[in-house]
Amino acid sequence: MNIEIRFGNRSLFLPSVIINDGLQSAQLRHVRWVQLIALLAWKRLRGQDGGNVSISELKQSLAFRRVSLPNIARFYINSLDKQPAILRAFVRNSIHLPGMGPFRLRIDASHIKTDPLLLNNYISSVFGLSELTDPSNDLIWQLSCHSLNKFDLQTARYSFSNYLDLHEDTHFQSQIMQALGYINLAIIEYILQGNGSNSEPLLQRAEIAASVVADSKMKILLQAYILQERIWMTPVQDYPASSTIRSNQNIIDILANLPVKSSDKSVMLAGRHYHNAYTALQFGSETDVKREFTIVRELYHRLADSDKPKILPYEPGSLRMMQLQMDLVRIRREFKAASSELIAMYEECMDDEGISPLNTLSAAEWITYLMIRDNQQVGALEFITDAMIKHAVLHETALYSRMTAMRNNLKTALGCSPRI
Repeated sequence: MNIEIRFGNRSLFLPSVIINDGLQSAQLRHVRWVQLIALLAWKRLRGQDGGNVSISELKQSLAFRRVSLPNIARFYINSLDKQPAILRAFVRNSIHLPGMGPFRLRIDASHIKTDPLLLNNYISSVFGLSELTDPSNDLIWQLSCHSLNKFDLQTARYSFSNYLDLHEDTHFQSQIMQALGYINLAIIEYILQGNGSNSEPLLQRAEIAASVVADSKMKILLQAYILQERIWMTPVQDYPASSTIRSNQNIIDILANLPVKSSDKSVMLAGRHYHNAYTALQFGSETDVKREFTIVRELYHRLADSDKPKILPYEPGSLRMMQLQMDLVRIRREFKAASSELIAMYEECMDDEGISPLNTLSAAEWITYLMIRDNQQVGALEFITDAMIKHAVLHETALYSRMTAMRNNLKTALGCSPRI
């Protein structure tokens, strides 16, 4: 008998467990059987505890958390007859299943085929039994962040939610990771919905987790991060320029207690000073825009020579993107047309891997608006169509939906069918 445990992006929470007797194979389907075989295989491969798995260890998994110890053992005994014949034969011949455990895999480690690192991360995620000391190394967390970075937002939402559920009330789940998980879920909801109505409860849960973080500097950083996202998600009409700048200053003051060379601090300060300049330029205030942007440049030059931030997302090309956004605001306020130089700057930003496509698509929305305002409907339609094709990865976002509506309106105004 051989066991193969396969992992993939879509089967991370329920890996494929395939049993092969040399003539035929069958796949385990029930999550509790999958978790048992995976844990038995992990113990056998590591030579840990003589390969034994106790009932109490199984109870640590999400599948059994609310099940009593006697009922865990009873489940395996009672459900065995419902499994395919090859699986029944495998269990009876290759697994020692006494009433109250411990359970043990009888086959040798050489008959187990899997990726040891992925199996280790899976076990750490489901049972909290591995030797991983940094929760950010968790496989589910890594998949969640990867999906968010690639704007596979539905997968990211599912992954972060599962990460939080799997580690709820376990020692492996740190309050720092819990706070970051809820912040990321709030960001996903905002990008998907285009408003903060579904994000605020998630930010509140992040605040609760951050409030009990033992590391005072990390607590400060998380609290500032949450406030930063709340400002971003608040509609402009509900948060006037003076309030925005005052809130940004609150964050700047909070960060004063963090080390000067902290990369996370530099990223957040750059964002707050830029937001002050942007808000002042767009809505008007007494803020010195030139001074604020000078501070931003100095911070990004510092970041270029420092370690990568540990908590906050960082886009190395942000300074170029910020300059483009500032130019777009100025052109809008001065009622100027979108120049070829401005479009060239947008294209340079789009080709820069250090800039989020969400930001370049937002710039494309601004440019389309400016072209429409300048009665360049045909050029605007060509531009927005090209931008949407090149930003198709963002099709789930509220921004993309908004631009789809803008494109359809342009087509209608030009006498085209919106469906073409």
